[in-house]
Amino acid sequence: MHDRPAHTYSYFVGHFINEFSKLEFFLRRLLNEVSGLSRHDFAILIGNPRTEEVVSKLRKLTPHRLPADGQDDVTAALKQLEQITRFRNWVVHYGGHDGLTDHPDKFLVRLPPTEVNEATGGAYLLLEREEAWAAASDILTISITVNGWLDPTHSSDVRPGRLPGGYPETPWRYKPPRLRQIQKQHPSASRTQPRPPQS
Repeated sequence: MHDRPAHTYSYFVGHFINEFSKLEFFLRRLLNEVSGLSRHDFAILIGNPRTEEVVSKLRKLTPHRLPADGQDDVTAALKQLEQITRFRNWVVHYGGHDGLTDHPDKFLVRLPPTEVNEATGGAYLLLEREEAWAAASDILTISITVNGWLDPTHSSDVRPGRLPGGYPETPWRYKPPRLRQIQKQHPSASRTQPRPPQS
């Protein structure tokens, strides 16, 4: 018997990365707007910066370029996006999977070998499905916040659509894990860390 598609890790990754990519496009448009540059000049001078760079520039520019009554929303959205971008990087660069023998209802996401998750003791996360989908939900909320500034006719009453997993939606649902750093040169790091659960 197969899980519903929304409950598989592969389906989650496809949805999450697609929504994140659309948000990246919206963020670059917002940066273009607040920069005061024409699209032609923006393309030449700024180009296609990474999400981390766009967020950094927006955090510096928005206090001077956006109305005061909306700055708190944008600042909060960008702060949450920084956490979700880290999660996105883990998913894209280190991978993960479901189908764990001892944790059939969880997703495993690997971390860089220099970071240890305090909850698992190893370089990996064990997430309830709801925890993973929380990041996707927040991406939709951030996209709506950004679009509110890109489009003056954008309705502030719009809310993210129902997620495929059917999970409830509340503001900033994604909670970053507690991590600690280990030194790259540590010779026994790979031997002392617990191995991830097997599928």
